Amino acid sequence: MKKKQKIQEVLNIREIVHDIHAKIGVASYCINLTVPTKNPKNYVLVHIADYIKLLLEHLYPLSEQMHLINNIDKNFSISDTTYYKFLKEHLFDAHSVHKKNMVFFAKKIEIAQLFERFPNQYKAQFEHLNLGINENVSYEDYIYFIKRYYSMEAEVFYSKRELKLHSTSIKGVVPNPEDDGETYLNVIFEEPADSLIDIIREILEKSKKSVDDISTDANKQELQKQELQRQELQKQELQRQELQKQELQRQELQEQERQRKELQEQERQRKELQEQERQRKELQEQEALKISSGNFSKVGKFIVYKNYDDRNILKNEAGYYKIGLMPNSTVECLPQLWEIIEKFEQFPKEIYNIEFIFGKYNYETQAFDEDYIFFPDTAYMHYADPDTYGLVDGLLFVCDTTYQKGIKKYMLYRYYNGKIYAINDLDLTEPSDVLSRTTHLWCKNNISGDLSRFCQTRLEWKQKNEL
Repeated sequence: MKKKQKIQEVLNIREIVHDIHAKIGVASYCINLTVPTKNPKNYVLVHIADYIKLLLEHLYPLSEQMHLINNIDKNFSISDTTYYKFLKEHLFDAHSVHKKNMVFFAKKIEIAQLFERFPNQYKAQFEHLNLGINENVSYEDYIYFIKRYYSMEAEVFYSKRELKLHSTSIKGVVPNPEDDGETYLNVIFEEPADSLIDIIREILEKSKKSVDDISTDANKQELQKQELQRQELQKQELQRQELQKQELQRQELQEQERQRKELQEQERQRKELQEQERQRKELQEQEALKISSGNFSKVGKFIVYKNYDDRNILKNEAGYYKIGLMPNSTVECLPQLWEIIEKFEQFPKEIYNIEFIFGKYNYETQAFDEDYIFFPDTAYMHYADPDTYGLVDGLLFVCDTTYQKGIKKYMLYRYYNGKIYAINDLDLTEPSDVLSRTTHLWCKNNISGDLSRFCQTRLEWKQKNEL
């Protein structure tokens, strides 16, 4: 009994395959083929593999392919496992290409937008395509998809016809033949679902190819397609290399021109600085008035001492300076008492050294190992009267700032030959208690009452105006 059932199943399989080819137009395709008794369902898939390949090439999802195949005959059906195994064993390349094409096909709208952003720039389009981690596709796959499924002339993507997977019933009315159409009858029309045969016929009609062409020329066409793709990629790569070479040459010429102009500008600035320095020295020599005591000179309108110890005559009995306010100072207008040089390249050569551009801060004692003038703000270098604290070449000014991002910053300056020079700041990762306490006492003891009151008044005025 089982043997008869097996024979009948084999005959049914043979009839199904014969019927498919006959309806599509190849009636004698499998007349003399022997149907294996083992795994006969795979026999059907093998003998309609060319049609399945057409479905893959025309971007039908696997679920729709299986639906069409399982609707071939009521006595025939296959499982997901069987179909995936068949694709892996018999149509591996076509299935692999289909999976990659379906990735891009699902992103048609995004690709169309990238066409507008990067016209004719396939590499840029692919690099900006939003791909998931598991979407394993390459730039070559993208080029193949565009060339195969996008019409440059019409500027549209290939559009797969939506399948009608299930039959539908349509109600209607027809004239009654028994009374010559004087009355109407209600009828139900059955509209069948799409079949594998319908879809294959439609594909073949559109492409104007016969089944024999598909069977015999498939490998040849695939090789030709791959060769065209290779040539196109090679052409694009050569174009890219040539454009890259031209761009590098252009950048090199621009860089050479930039360097030439930069050298010219540096030479001009050097000559200008030399002329300014010559004029400064000449003016300084004219303005310098030596005092008969010999321990200080006068630069401009301020006294400049030769040595730090000579400034002691300015200290009071308690040993402190009383730094006074410049006459006619106002909170609204900051007097430009000093020219402050902030660029090292503008420093005279005789002071461009470690001793001058670094304050002598002692990290062990957390204090400065040299005499200095402290101001809470850099503005007070312009407000304070230099003759009340005594100028000397190399005199250090320490200006407090703020504590930001874990850094306590002190801005440092030095006096030299009629100008103030901004030197390297002192940055502390942690505020110095010794330095903070010392500078607080320094201000308390060394700043006169009029300058102290003026500082408070200007602070209040500044806060009010910032609001």
